[in-house]
This record gives sequence, C-alpha cells and structure tokens, in this order.
Amino acid sequence: MFEETGCLCRGKTSGRQRVSAGNVERIRRTYERSPRKSTYEGSRELQMPQKTVWRVLRKMLKMKPYVIQLMQQLKQEDYGKRMNYATFMQESMEDETMADRLIFSDESTFHISGKVNRYNSRIWGTEKPSTVIKHECDSAKVNVFCAISSHK
Repeated sequence: MFEETGCLCRGKTSGRQRVSAGNVERIRRTYERSPRKSTYEGSRELQMPQKTVWRVLRKMLKMKPYVIQLMQQLKQEDYGKRMNYATFMQESMEDETMADRLIFSDESTFHISGKVNRYNSRIWGTEKPSTVIKHECDSAKVNVFCAISSHK
C-alpha cells in the first residue's frame, strides 16, 4: 500500500459497497425494456435493494421519473357544453347563499375493462417523453363518490 499511495493509512470509505458495472448494466437494460416499471418492481426483479436501484437510475444513469400526461379526448359537442357550464357557474356565484350550498367531494373511477388509472405512474428516461395518452371518456366504468356538505 505504501508503494502505491505513499501512505500506510486506509482511504476513507462511505461504508457502502459500490454497485458493480454488471449490476448497473442490468438495471439499465431492465429500464430500457420496461421504462414504466417502478423502482420497487425493479428491485424485486433484480433482487437488489430499492434504494440501490433508485440511486443507479438517478445518479449513475442520469434518468428521471417522468409523469405520464393523461388527456381527455374532447369531441366537437363538448366545447359548447363547457362554455354553457362556465356561464352557469359564473351566474351562480353572484348568489350570496351559494357558499351555504357548497359541497366538498371526491370520486374514484374503476374501469370495467380493467384499464388501470396511470395517475401515479412514472416513465424512467434520460429526457422527457413526448408521448401523450388519449383515452375515451365514455368507456364502461364505475364511479365511487363521497361528498361532505358545508351546511350545518
């Protein structure tokens, strides 16, 4: 060691083992093949810690998790409906009792076809994908709705 470094001291280490070039390559191939795979799915498939997969993707491969952009496909008749609704809501806000009739709500949609909502999905890549997923708004589905009234 003295001949190589000029010192008998050990070099400082982080205590963490470095990821081998082979494992970095395995992770790269996995995410090139399936860029929508989560780091948890990748860690199970590759049998390595999730944090290691994340670090390699972000730090070594310079990849980022991009959000899939979902857009509702609008038909020609939808534009008039949107304008009518906006006009109705603007006129309704002039009523001073509107606040007493407000309802806070949320809903979730379950598609009967088995289509999965990709709201929380990510695409791993080195640059932002230009892919836009368009979907029909009238596919068969079930909505679950919950509402809380502000009226006492």
